[in-house]
Amino acid sequence: MLTDINMRRSKSIESFTDEFRYKNALLLESPIGISLYKQRIKIEQLFSVLKGLYNLENPRPYGKNRYERHIKWVLLAYLIDEFNKNKNAIKSRKYPWNL
Repeated sequence: MLTDINMRRSKSIESFTDEFRYKNALLLESPIGISLYKQRIKIEQLFSVLKGLYNLENPRPYGKNRYERHIKWVLLAYLIDEFNKNKNAIKSRKYPWNL
C-alpha cells in the first residue's frame, strides 16, 4: 500500500520510528514510488468522478471486503452505463431522457 507521507513535525524521514512509515517514505521517494503514486491519484480521481455521476456515497472503512464490494459496484455501474451508451450510440453523458 502506498500512502502520502505525513511528516508529523519530523524534519526528515530518517527520524521516523515506525518501520512501516519509514519504508513507505523510502518507496514514495523512489522513481517507482513516484510513478505508482501518480497512478493512485488518477484512480482516486476517476472513482471520485464516478461516485459523483452515480450519486454514490463515500464508503465507511468497515473492512476490506465491504470496501472491495463498494468498488465493484461503482465499476459495474460504470460498465453498464458505457455498454448502454455504446449500444444506443449516445455520445454524451446527458441522456435524452435526462434533458
